[in-house]
Amino acid sequence: MKKLLAIMAVAISTSAVAGDKIELGYRYDDKQNSSADSRNVTIGWNTDINKNFTWGLDANLAQRTTDDRVTNRLATSLTGSYNMFYVSAKVGEKFQSGSDSTSFWVVEPGVKFKLSENLGAKVGYSYRQAFSKTVDDDLKGVRLALDYKLTKEYGIGLKYDLMEDSAGIKTDRYGITISKRF
Repeated sequence: MKKLLAIMAVAISTSAVAGDKIELGYRYDDKQNSSADSRNVTIGWNTDINKNFTWGLDANLAQRTTDDRVTNRLATSLTGSYNMFYVSAKVGEKFQSGSDSTSFWVVEPGVKFKLSENLGAKVGYSYRQAFSKTVDDDLKGVRLALDYKLTKEYGIGLKYDLMEDSAGIKTDRYGITISKRF
């Protein structure tokens, strides 16, 4: 786990070029009708491959509020965009205290649009599943995001997800991010 985080940090720190974006965030996951909420710290790096494709690395470090169980996800993604439409595909590894690691995949189609010169919005549908059929890591739901450019380089984002797992338990996820473009 520490080796994967170190490799990701080196890749991010040594490859910042024009078209790159680093994003740091905080997310609170509020499970409906449950006390198993969690706090998440996120870090992501994206680089433009060309005008239609972006490649990225991200990490989500979570701690559940009821029993302090730690869940970390490391992933790589490829996003294709055309006009206002996008599709993102992601593969990664989930590390959870007290459990074996699990490989997973995510697909998210959606639309993004400009509301003003500095304000953009995104609406998507995310679906996540474990590669192993013996592991229940399914999650699906709607994702909403607002991104505001403070300057040409810096931005702030607000995010909301309404997700549902395979047992039908819904989770409201509220997030805030800051970003820097190079």
